[in-house]
Amino acid sequence: MIIFFIMLAAWLSHDSLNLYKFTADFAMPFQKYCENLSPHLLTHKDVHRTLLCGSPLFSGQLSHNLRQHALIHLFIVSGGHFLFLEKFFVKVGLPQVLRIPCLIFYNFFTGFQPPGTRSLSQMILTRCAKKSSLHLRDDQLQLLCGFLLLSIFPQYCRSASFLLSWNAALALNICSVAFFRFTGFKKIFYSQILISVILLPWLWTFGNGHPLGILSNIIFGPFIVFVLFPLSALVILFPFLTSLFDQLTWLFEWSLQHTAVIFPQSISQGTQLEFFWIYLFIQHLLLHWYQVSYWQEAH
Repeated sequence: MIIFFIMLAAWLSHDSLNLYKFTADFAMPFQKYCENLSPHLLTHKDVHRTLLCGSPLFSGQLSHNLRQHALIHLFIVSGGHFLFLEKFFVKVGLPQVLRIPCLIFYNFFTGFQPPGTRSLSQMILTRCAKKSSLHLRDDQLQLLCGFLLLSIFPQYCRSASFLLSWNAALALNICSVAFFRFTGFKKIFYSQILISVILLPWLWTFGNGHPLGILSNIIFGPFIVFVLFPLSALVILFPFLTSLFDQLTWLFEWSLQHTAVIFPQSISQGTQLEFFWIYLFIQHLLLHWYQVSYWQEAH
């Protein structure tokens, strides 16, 4: 069955269909509509559209400071956004049958970009695996999801955001395996450190690989994911929150600006994507070896 789906995906990726261009063009009006939802009185429209709609960040100073603090990856619409929305749908009691369609619509509103598409596809594949009693570990599902998407959209092999999203998801999985005995803040703290260490080559290439970036992610990361992103959605439903969003965004930018002096100037190393593909599959191999060895010892 898996081989059949891979063959089907390979057929769908034929140049005559050009699904990559088709989906990008199809999603463009949805993303424009999402951008137009920003309240007129909003001062930080570029931040709002970047967080909610996946639009490019036009503020050069903010983009620079995010790179200095190794936070630029959190402003990309990716797995974190979809995981948060799924948990939100569960909290508000949205029927399970409607959750995936809502996430698919949101993926189009953010431009059907590679990171979001990879995260959403993995969610769908995980649910299908559970319903079909396909006993695959999370890292194996991530690998299968990646290969399926690459067979449908071969252009993703040159997408740094797609590869970073895949590596970040794998890093989360590594943490869940490494710290499965830990709970609460201790697990969150050690997981954040390990994730930052695993993603260090990415931060060194596209941001700032300084060790202070780990501390920056611990301090500012939750604020971006659990405050700014949810608030960016709420201001559309409740425009009276516009002032609050602007004030918190200003405070965030001010904090980055005044703490940037303790970071050395980030220098992009220009590492080739081939290195990151090799780096990703080495992590997959090591995690597979560890889990098989642990299972053998336990049995």
